[in-house]
Amino acid sequence: MAFIDNTIYYGKDVEGFYSKLLLEFKSAKTFSPIVNAKDKVKIATLTRGNVLQAGDCDFASAGEGTLAQKTIVPADVKINIEYCVKTFEQNYLGEKLRPGSMTGEVIPTANGVQNYFLNLALSASQNEFETITWQGDTATASYPLSLVDGILKQLEADATVSKLSATASFDETTVLAELFRVYKAIPDAVKQRGNAVMFIS
Repeated sequence: MAFIDNTIYYGKDVEGFYSKLLLEFKSAKTFSPIVNAKDKVKIATLTRGNVLQAGDCDFASAGEGTLAQKTIVPADVKINIEYCVKTFEQNYLGEKLRPGSMTGEVIPTANGVQNYFLNLALSASQNEFETITWQGDTATASYPLSLVDGILKQLEADATVSKLSATASFDETTVLAELFRVYKAIPDAVKQRGNAVMFIS
């Protein structure tokens, strides 16, 4: 029996792999996806002005607000996996074939092998995407954090973001008070939209 080494998959072979990887890890489900972004993407923001005025017979335009934008930059990461035949025999074949040398079974189909490898890569990669989405920091040498700058680092560097420092160490007696401080610091315009979310590690 010859096992053909085909370690690079293209096109239909990995159909759906990257969409599952990028759109189905835990935190990704809470964000609005931006698809087909090959370089920078501009997201428009509108800070509304004061709309209400005292009632009279004159017209005075007000409330137009300020139009601005945030730039989102995709991060370049890749997956290269080389799978040793010995590991393949111990893991995949060990799971798929019954014990014994004369079972009449043959090696599973190419699609079965491919799906097995892709699912292994998908599971590991989704866990790492979850970590770097929030905690990524290119200034560190720690894997996988060093691959991208995550949300926390980018928010910390943004002068327009409201920032609070904890007034006490977190435990069961202080956590509610600290969360209430965060809630009070959220602008009313954000809270009133009805889709505000608080994330806790």
